[in-house]
Amino acid sequence: MVSRAERLAEEIKHVVAELLIRSAPDGCGNAMLTVSRVELTGDLGEARIYVSVFPRTTISATAALPQCGRTEEGYAWRSEITSACAMSRK
Repeated sequence: MVSRAERLAEEIKHVVAELLIRSAPDGCGNAMLTVSRVELTGDLGEARIYVSVFPRTTISATAALPQCGRTEEGYAWRSEITSACAMSRK
């Protein structure tokens, strides 16, 4: 039986992958970005998202992703992830 946390982590993984496809920065070139795993806190309130970049020489991982801290872009990403996960449960 798959736990709620595992299902939510998998859903977040898919949503973030879609976001990366749609809004990858111009500097990514031919780099391949992969959401390798998502870890959730026990209360499901926070997620740590791991992204791999191949080849490594193309770009750094921090250049590939938006700064998802307390920035406008970060809030937009979190909002979109939250909405997409909520809609998939309906």
